[in-house]
Amino acid sequence: MWQTVLLLIIGAGALWKGATYVVDGSIRLARFFNVSMLLIGLTIIAIGTSLPELWVGIFAALDGSPALSFGNIIGAGMMNMCVVLGIGAIVSPVKIKASTLRGEIPFVFLAIALVWLLALDGVVDRFDGILLVISYCALFTIIYIQARKEDAHGSIWQRVGTMVKKGKEGYLFRSIMLITGGIVLLIVGGKFAVSGGSALAESWGVAPLIIGITLVSVGTVLPEIITAVVSSREHVENLNVGSVIGGMVFNFLFVIGIVSIIREISVSQTLLWREFPVLIAIVLLAVSLLRSGATLRRWEGAVLIGVYVLYIVYLLIATPSIFV
Repeated sequence: MWQTVLLLIIGAGALWKGATYVVDGSIRLARFFNVSMLLIGLTIIAIGTSLPELWVGIFAALDGSPALSFGNIIGAGMMNMCVVLGIGAIVSPVKIKASTLRGEIPFVFLAIALVWLLALDGVVDRFDGILLVISYCALFTIIYIQARKEDAHGSIWQRVGTMVKKGKEGYLFRSIMLITGGIVLLIVGGKFAVSGGSALAESWGVAPLIIGITLVSVGTVLPEIITAVVSSREHVENLNVGSVIGGMVFNFLFVIGIVSIIREISVSQTLLWREFPVLIAIVLLAVSLLRSGATLRRWEGAVLIGVYVLYIVYLLIATPSIFV
């Protein structure tokens, strides 16, 4: 029991410290490149904090259980839109630009819709996976082009060259190391927290299915949750929203794409006609709340978290046996 509690404590500490490093490094990097925090969140932070979903997906595919990854992505998507945005808003109201609602958020709907369409035949095969990865690469290219447009001092590479000539390459290196070290701590901390939580749940006799539905999804999204809390406490605008949007797109296009290339994914009708509609409804709810005043207020964040709790309660009730 004490070992389990120790794992949870170490995991929580690593998560918090890692998120602090990621946010600090992101601020430094945004200043260096003279780009918005939204853009940093959409790219570097989104990919970095989504690495747990990628590792879970790869290991699940190699282990012959790719459907586990597919379900985890759906659950993680719901947590991103409800819990990550919700907790961030409760800590400090989340502001979002109208241009983000028009420009970046539609990509989330496109990513979900593309995966749903490819899965309608009950299988996401290797060809589908290649298409998904190509789609993500195309989107990432669009984001890079946007980065060049937002850079007031020329392209990113010109900016790097200028700063190196001025002897400021050390600033860039420290920024990258802060983010890299922070992401490593987030991943390790998330693994420890999930391991400790799983051991605790099993000792209480909770069924593995319930552990998978709750702790696996929570574990893979913990980096995003802690990053959201820290960025909100530091009043770093747009980093939270950017990481959620970028993470959703990365998970649905790149992670599912890679997993299905390794091993085709069988998709149940329940996921297609229950979880996907619920996820779309949650995204629509989050967008409508953001549109209401370009700010996600504390009570709206609480509503999002409440919706997720209701969904989990429904799953628990619908599960034949909670305890083994």
